[in-house]
Amino acid sequence: MVAALRHATGATPVSTGKPDPTMHRETVERSGARSPLVVGDRLDTDIEGADAVGCASMLVLTGVTSAADLLAAPGTHRPGYVARDLRGCLRRIRRPVRKRDALASLDRPV
Repeated sequence: MVAALRHATGATPVSTGKPDPTMHRETVERSGARSPLVVGDRLDTDIEGADAVGCASMLVLTGVTSAADLLAAPGTHRPGYVARDLRGCLRRIRRPVRKRDALASLDRPV
């Protein structure tokens, strides 16, 4: 598509794509999002792009990325959240509880 556009106009278009942060930054600015969450199924594009602009990210395991890929991923490719599929966007996320705190709470009356 880019080659056809270049040939038809004689100009080289400026383009961007993931993981280039330009696209994510522009989306956040245009939407006015205060706490954006980038949801994607690829560590090397969606999650890395979100990390590049400081957005929270959720990996959904419906695409090319497997759980094994996630475990082997470098820090810039690690999401803040992981879900089996897009239904994960609808679930309330509870704050993690350290095991020590969870055990201590068992002694307290309810």
